[in-house]
Amino acid sequence: MNYLDAAIDEGIKFMNRHALPIQEIIESAETFKNLSQFNAFADNLSKTEELKKEFSVYQTAIISFYEACKPDILTEELLRESRYRGTYKRAKEAFEYLRKIINRKRDDEGNFTEAKDKADVLIDESIVSAGYTIDSLKEIDLSQIDFNKLQERFKESPYKNLSITDMVDFLKERTRKLLERNVTRVNLAEKLQEIINNYNTISSDVEAFFKALREYAERLREEEKRAAAEGLTEAELEIFDLLFEEHLSEADTTKVKEAAQALLQKLKDNEIQRTILSTDWHKHPQLQGNVKKMIGDVLNLKLPKDVSAN
Repeated sequence: MNYLDAAIDEGIKFMNRHALPIQEIIESAETFKNLSQFNAFADNLSKTEELKKEFSVYQTAIISFYEACKPDILTEELLRESRYRGTYKRAKEAFEYLRKIINRKRDDEGNFTEAKDKADVLIDESIVSAGYTIDSLKEIDLSQIDFNKLQERFKESPYKNLSITDMVDFLKERTRKLLERNVTRVNLAEKLQEIINNYNTISSDVEAFFKALREYAERLREEEKRAAAEGLTEAELEIFDLLFEEHLSEADTTKVKEAAQALLQKLKDNEIQRTILSTDWHKHPQLQGNVKKMIGDVLNLKLPKDVSAN
């Protein structure tokens, strides 16, 4: 029990250093009645990634030592006299609940897992453009978002750091999905991380942070439309991006698109799948050579002369 006492002590000291009197919540018999206080604490701790990680260390220690004290801890009134007797469970739950808000733990319907409040989630159905209906937050994409409504929601939010966390999490997920479909989009992931790094300080201008994220989101939205704008599928666009060179004329750009389409069609051909793209072809140098030659033959036939097929 001494280790648990020490863990709670350190957790409370950490919170006090940031002017967050969590001990008042722990000592109250109505721990979860004032949810706005939890949200305010979570918002304060969400100013930087470092703060969130540091809080997580203290919270994890409290949970771990609490679990280690079972089953005795389950009957607190029978424990030896200590400064936290009667409040161990409330201390554990207060830190645990706070971490859930900070980590934005939600289920598929957008609700916080086992939590009692959504803490003003920034991105939900209310900022989706008219004409769209969705069954869960996972279905929201950038083409559906009304950025003016999003801006209004952010301005009205009393917990702007938590709103920033929602925005960053959403954009990370959208960027990950775009990158999965096209490896040339790695620069988008790098740009998002650059924005996060630039504003990851306690003194950062949260309004400027949101503005940078909104501009990035609008850039992502254009990227989501680019395949259709180019008259290509997502798979064709990836090949096109790998082959494209900035200096190309409009006519040569069209030829590169045709080359991308021809190559993808070749790769999907049943005979090619059976004879060249056989199982584990990438593990054998000779088979790798056959695949490279097949790709080279298609591209050399279709690409403009001043575009490399390598």
